[in-house]
Amino acid sequence: MLYQSIRKACEKYHSCGYGSDYDTALTCYRDAFEKRRKGDSPDRPSHEEAWILLSFANGWNANMTATFRDVQCALSEIEPDLKKLCGKKILNVCLDDETRNLIGRSFEKLAHCNPRKHNEATGASKILHIINPDLFVMWDRSIVHHYGCGERILYTDFLNRMQELAKSAVNQVREKENHYSRETTIASLTGCRHTLAKALDEYNYVKFTLNDDAVWQAEYEPCNSP
Repeated sequence: MLYQSIRKACEKYHSCGYGSDYDTALTCYRDAFEKRRKGDSPDRPSHEEAWILLSFANGWNANMTATFRDVQCALSEIEPDLKKLCGKKILNVCLDDETRNLIGRSFEKLAHCNPRKHNEATGASKILHIINPDLFVMWDRSIVHHYGCGERILYTDFLNRMQELAKSAVNQVREKENHYSRETTIASLTGCRHTLAKALDEYNYVKFTLNDDAVWQAEYEPCNSP
């Protein structure tokens, strides 16, 4: 079942030592964000924030050619949209036209923040995730290839697919463990490590970036699983 596959993927992800610098990036970004909000320019993303976000993206194989100033300019433009998305989570965000527009504008601005390169889509998803790890799910080329069925897929459509997966997994757990609260259910999927959006990233990474489908089917999804 899906929820079992997510749990197994997350365990494999962490047992292999992936993401050891993830918590550091989150903490550094949050510290820089709070420092900026208490300073003289609370509504303008700082050089430090942009540097942390770009360093994280490139440390996680985004290979962005944008400079931290490119990223800072893009962040400044999408700051109002990101504020409106603050507090929203992948499981229950209403992906109506207004919210999709906010997400789409934020993603496209970061994906095209470097005027010298056409697209930085992988890096954009990683930057957005660090800004709001409850809502944005990271992707890479292998993941895009799968969910786009070999073609491009809009990031908003990808998040819609991630929400469907999240709801399905949570419902499966609650059917098996009907005494679980929603919070306990989510914790059981994430191993109490990170957010549900991060657990979905780990599931995608292990299934599509590390393994081909044949290996995954053999190891993680027995033939009798729905």
